[in-house]
Amino acid sequence: MRFAWLVAISARIAYADEPGTQPTTTELAKTSQNPISDLVSVPLQFNFNNGGAVGELSIFNLTVQPVVPIHLTASWNLIARTIIPFTSIPVNADRESGLGDIQEQLFFTPVKDSGFIWGAGPMLSFPTATLAPAVTGSWAAGPAAVALWVGGPWVVGTLATTAFTYGHSGNMPSIGSALVQPFINFNVGAGWTFLTTPMFTASWGESVPTQWTVPLGAGVSWTTHIRKQALQVGLQYYYNVVHPDPGTPNQVQFVVSFLFPTETEGSR
Repeated sequence: MRFAWLVAISARIAYADEPGTQPTTTELAKTSQNPISDLVSVPLQFNFNNGGAVGELSIFNLTVQPVVPIHLTASWNLIARTIIPFTSIPVNADRESGLGDIQEQLFFTPVKDSGFIWGAGPMLSFPTATLAPAVTGSWAAGPAAVALWVGGPWVVGTLATTAFTYGHSGNMPSIGSALVQPFINFNVGAGWTFLTTPMFTASWGESVPTQWTVPLGAGVSWTTHIRKQALQVGLQYYYNVVHPDPGTPNQVQFVVSFLFPTETEGSR
């Protein structure tokens, strides 16, 4: 799998180096807003959470989310989305930092589409956490699905995943989790987009009540080129009207995405 990813990324970089092959910034922006587009991307998501339990201090989370399309047949693609979280939390007068559980999302999606696009497949979670508060010791898996509509300046859809523990180390309890992420993007031209992409989450355990996070907010992004490198930067703010106790109500999210388009990519 890693070899296939390296080949795909190398091919995209080679295409990006050729003159006249890159789509317009508006087309590229719309393509990047599709979680299962035929586009190699490497988003770096910087999250700063404060208020509530940490007061004026901040919990910092960096999530690296490489997305690699794999062409299976003339009719089907496999989109591999890897989620690698790094977290730093305040502890007394110091901070603790480490890796969280890595997730792999795999979406099988038809190559041909009209305005409606969909994909579905498995989601896997691995017990890779090194930060003590993030350690679950759990191997988890479940279904993942995404559906969206692309029309005019709009890219609108929802991504959803659910995971259930099927193995764990030590005395860790079995847990379950769910995520629903609606996304609404309005592209105003010249690579600029107004958007909202809140992540509604729920988690539960054998003896723990279900804990919800319900954020509300919005932001803006800009897609451009720096020399030959396609790039997207975005800033969003969310207020968690419901969150676990203890938890943080405020989230500022800054995203930098490196994009590797080909000449054949449009708004899919």
